[in-house]
Amino acid sequence: MKIFYLEKRLDELSPDQNDLAIRENIDLKVKIHTLGQELKKYKNMILELNQAMAMVQQQQQCTRPHGMSEEEQLEYENALTSADAFRLENDQLQKLVSEQRMENARLRLVCSQRLGTNNNNNVVKSLSSSSTSSSSSSSSSQHQQQSLASSSSSNNNSSNINSNNSNKDLLERYKKSWAQAKQTIQEQNETIAHLKDTIQHHQTTIASSSALERRDWIDMEENLAQTRKRNRDLQSQVRHAANEVEDWKRRTAETKKALEKKCIDYDELLLQMDHDHQHRQEDDDQRRHELEKERDEAQQLHETTQQLLDQREQDMELLEEEMEKVVRHAEALQKQLEDKDLSWEDETARLRQWYSEQQQELTIHWQEQEAQLEAAHTQEQQDAKQRYDDDLQLLEVKFNQVEQSIRERDVRIASLEGHLDAQTDAAQREKQLGQEDIKDLEDQLADALTTVQHQKQQLDHYMQLASPNTPTESSQDLEVQVQSLQSHLKEAEDRLKRDRYAANQALNDAMKSQHLLQQTLDTVRKRNELLTSLLDQCQNPDSKISGKRLDKATRLLTKLNQELHHELEDRDRQLETERGRAQQLDELYAQSLEELAQAEQLLIRRDNMITRALERIESDKEKKEVLENVLRRQATEDLDIVLQSSMDSSTS
Repeated sequence: MKIFYLEKRLDELSPDQNDLAIRENIDLKVKIHTLGQELKKYKNMILELNQAMAMVQQQQQCTRPHGMSEEEQLEYENALTSADAFRLENDQLQKLVSEQRMENARLRLVCSQRLGTNNNNNVVKSLSSSSTSSSSSSSSSQHQQQSLASSSSSNNNSSNINSNNSNKDLLERYKKSWAQAKQTIQEQNETIAHLKDTIQHHQTTIASSSALERRDWIDMEENLAQTRKRNRDLQSQVRHAANEVEDWKRRTAETKKALEKKCIDYDELLLQMDHDHQHRQEDDDQRRHELEKERDEAQQLHETTQQLLDQREQDMELLEEEMEKVVRHAEALQKQLEDKDLSWEDETARLRQWYSEQQQELTIHWQEQEAQLEAAHTQEQQDAKQRYDDDLQLLEVKFNQVEQSIRERDVRIASLEGHLDAQTDAAQREKQLGQEDIKDLEDQLADALTTVQHQKQQLDHYMQLASPNTPTESSQDLEVQVQSLQSHLKEAEDRLKRDRYAANQALNDAMKSQHLLQQTLDTVRKRNELLTSLLDQCQNPDSKISGKRLDKATRLLTKLNQELHHELEDRDRQLETERGRAQQLDELYAQSLEELAQAEQLLIRRDNMITRALERIESDKEKKEVLENVLRRQATEDLDIVLQSSMDSSTS
């Protein structure tokens, strides 16, 4: 057993598995890095928006550039002019190509005119048509060329050889010009493609962000696939146990057949003894009594073995029931994981909606501020009284907006409280489930220990029956193996205790985080009360507000906004830590499942060892029977010799 566990440990510590673990860690680090960069981008966007809000509230001008710079505008115009120049060059090259095609057609017509005199009128017509249709399509000219070439080739094939020799130089020149035109066209097409690539590069950057989200969904699907694979493995183990039960039944049937054969052989031996020794009835009766006693003992042994087999079948049925319970528990856990995945999807959708709503609110607020600035700029030319009234109206609008934002934040705080309560309930449920799993595992370990002890007692009993005076080496090996099993079971119990301690620590950490969140909620409520008091003072018509007080109020609002942003970041971090804890709990559960599987494998091996011991005992019994039969035959032969000698002496 030690060698097996050492080999298994070496397999676990193989370089391939280490490389896989390192790769998984690298992938996780890359994902974390990308997510951190995205969070930084969003934080920078929020900070820029806050700065813009502060500038609008303080009625300052924006110093940042808007639109394209002068250099970018020049580059854009240069790109447009270069594209137009390339288009003109392409048009010119296409015209040159068409002219060269027309010249080739004219030369072919001249060659055909030299070769044959019967088709002069047709050649003149074709020349006139080719000269008039210089701007026509290339398909019609090619059709005419094919018709003329076919007519000229049908008339004089011998004269074509002479004309081709004379016109080789012209054709080579046209080929060179054609190749140069192709090169220029290809270069221009490459430059156009390069410009298109630069235009589409921005689109690819946008598509990359969506690809990252798809990868996250793919990772979630892979996790679900792994859980399904685990369930399939458990089902295969159950099937393997059922196959072993069938093997046990087959073996019992074989043992029954062997016992029946032995009974038949025994009856045959009795008949032979009766036939051979009729004159010795008294001795035979005594021997028959002895043999009947031995047969009764054999039947008793057979009954005991049958009872043991029945007990083994009952134990296997209990193991099957336990495996069914484990499978049901795994299915329930899979359902819980699916529910968790759905909840995570709902939370991500809700966060995305919240982010889009914030962006929309900021854009609307920005537009409103721009409109208000334009109105203020137009009204600065009016009297001071109108300015004062306009400022009061603007302040009322701003305070109404602040009221709305405070109400929205109260709603969000309430939703976060509900979410926190739900998370605590979920953590408590997970803890209860973990405790139940630990109890089940402890019960299973206790049952396994009892079965081991019971089987050890049975083995001792069988070994005493086999050899009551001297213990064999097989019993010592079995005792060593049982001790190793007990040590492994103790190690499993220690691991379970450690897992329980880790789960309790995780729950205490969750309670501490809940207490901290409660404190933060209290501070946020106090700040909201301060803001409501400021709003009430501003809304009262009796209270007059000065410029300094307005500046203080705006500063307070900006500080509160910054603090709220920091709190949101802290909550995001807390959510990440809770996710890590959930992953740790999942890993602990997976470890417990692995330990359960190892315990089942140990039980299977122990059963195999017991079966081997039983087989050895049966083989020893068979050897004993053979020896007894040999001794009986020797005794009978000695008696026959003595009787014959006595008979001979009497006759003599």
